[in-house]
Amino acid sequence: MVWDQTPEAQGVAAGDWIYISGYPVGFIGASLTDGPLEWNDPSVSRDMTFFALVSNPNGLSVAEDCIVNMLGFIKISPQIKNIASINYLYFNQGKSPLIWVVAKIAQIDPPDPSNRYSGQWGINLTDIQVGLVSE
Repeated sequence: MVWDQTPEAQGVAAGDWIYISGYPVGFIGASLTDGPLEWNDPSVSRDMTFFALVSNPNGLSVAEDCIVNMLGFIKISPQIKNIASINYLYFNQGKSPLIWVVAKIAQIDPPDPSNRYSGQWGINLTDIQVGLVSE
């Protein structure tokens, strides 16, 4: 998938598996306190946390994006090394690292007038797997 084409133009629908690269919005399942990075209490269950992916490292959509974001809950237990590496880079670089995501589309939301730019679609994901894009 690419950010600058609508889901329809890319021929994807709910139930499809996709691959896309982008930037996580903040830490995944962790937060920064006065000390080191700490894992948060999970949002949904003992091993799930909220996840959002966007097209650029500043965490905001751009006018060219046809997809405003990709959201879902990510299972963190089996991916702890990947997620820890992503969070470590985010912490040390001060910006989100480029990551890859393989996930199943749970729902595609049509453009919402409250989006930053008109015409941007939202995609809800499930069964999310992540890793760092090699540079």
